[in-house]
Amino acid sequence: ETSLYESTTALPRVFCPETVVDARQEAPEAALKAVTADDFAPAKVAFVNGIDGRLAPADIGLMPSEPAPRVRVSHYETNSVEVTGDIRGGRMIVLADSMFPGWHAFSGGQEVPIWTVDYAFRGVVPGKSDRVQFVYLPASFQIGAFLACLALAAIAALMAAGWRR
Repeated sequence: ETSLYESTTALPRVFCPETVVDARQEAPEAALKAVTADDFAPAKVAFVNGIDGRLAPADIGLMPSEPAPRVRVSHYETNSVEVTGDIRGGRMIVLADSMFPGWHAFSGGQEVPIWTVDYAFRGVVPGKSDRVQFVYLPASFQIGAFLACLALAAIAALMAAGWRR
C-alpha cells in the first residue's frame, strides 16, 4: 500500500513577496532571527541582501491593495530555469532555489542583477518583459574553456612546427 501526502503550506518554487526589506539596513542579527523564526512567511516578507540603494522600495515591493502577480516556472533544467507570468511591473520575483555564484538572470534580452533573498534564495526585478531566464554559467567554466582552447592552440602550433622539420 502506498500513501501520498500533499503539503498545503509548502512554499511555491517561484513567488512575488508582498514586502521587500533591505537586510543590510536592518540589524543583521534581527534579519537572520526573523528569517529563522517559526512564524516566518517568505511569501509575505523577503529580506534581500545588497540592494544598496540601487532600487527604491516602491520599485520592488507590492502595494498592500494590489494582488501578487501570477508567476510560474515554465522550464526547468539543471543549468537553466525560465520563469514567466505577469511580472512586467518591476516587482521582485523570488526563485526558491539555492543562491550560488555563477547564476545569471536575463529579462528582455538584458542581464539583470540577482540578489540573495532570505539568505538562501535568488531574487530578481525583471525589466519590462514577462519572462526571466536564469542561466548557470560560472566563471570557472569560462576560464577552463579558455585555457582548454589555448592548450589546443599550443599543441596545434607545436605539431605544425614539428611537421615542418
